[in-house]
Amino acid sequence: MRLLPLWLFLGSLMIAPQLWWSPMLGARVDFLVYPLWFVFLAARGRLGEVLRFQALDGAYGVMYLWVILSSITNGWTDVSSFQVYLYTKYWVVYRFTCASIASYKDLRGAGYAFVVLAMVLAIEGIQHTFNPMGVGWAGQSFAWIDAESAKSIGLASRIRWVGIFDGPGVFCVVFTTALPFAFRYLAPPVSIPMRLLAATTIAAPLALAAYYTGSRGGILATAAMAGMFVISRFQVSVKRLILFGALAFA
Repeated sequence: MRLLPLWLFLGSLMIAPQLWWSPMLGARVDFLVYPLWFVFLAARGRLGEVLRFQALDGAYGVMYLWVILSSITNGWTDVSSFQVYLYTKYWVVYRFTCASIASYKDLRGAGYAFVVLAMVLAIEGIQHTFNPMGVGWAGQSFAWIDAESAKSIGLASRIRWVGIFDGPGVFCVVFTTALPFAFRYLAPPVSIPMRLLAATTIAAPLALAAYYTGSRGGILATAAMAGMFVISRFQVSVKRLILFGALAFA
């Protein structure tokens, strides 16, 4: 319950029903999520944490100032106003997230929320791939692909989503980022039956959806993520790493 605003934010960002589901089409979910998030933080006595700045906030502040100065120097436009507004929201979301996560339990809860939503999108992407109509849940078509790219990755189509994930490359980021959380359940102390269950019901769909995006960079990043897990899990030596790398290259 303490992470409800984070669930709502991630849901509106990743699933984004306000962009395609008719009952919510066009709804300004930010007018709901941010005030509710503020109220939840106040109820938990965590509002002070919103303004407890760290080194990353300083770096972001410099970038934020750079955006403003660049806009002034190059001539202020409607796009400039939108960019300042957008980066302000980014900072608010970051600070609200930091204030919401007060313990390791909260951190696990946030990771759980992200993986669950990523799994929903993985199911959507896999269904989209095999839909004979070539249409996804949001009515979106496949992404553009040329013959050379199709041949190199062995796919005839590339899946995408809506909103900020309307390109196959950025869509792949969802699955690549979620995979390390799934890997946690593929090693001790998790039992072997549970590891097999996690591998088939969580890790495999995420990896498959990443592949179906057809993003070559994303596929390589996902493969590298899997390779790092194998190296860490089985304590692969440098010699074996070089050997496996040579085989993978071939």
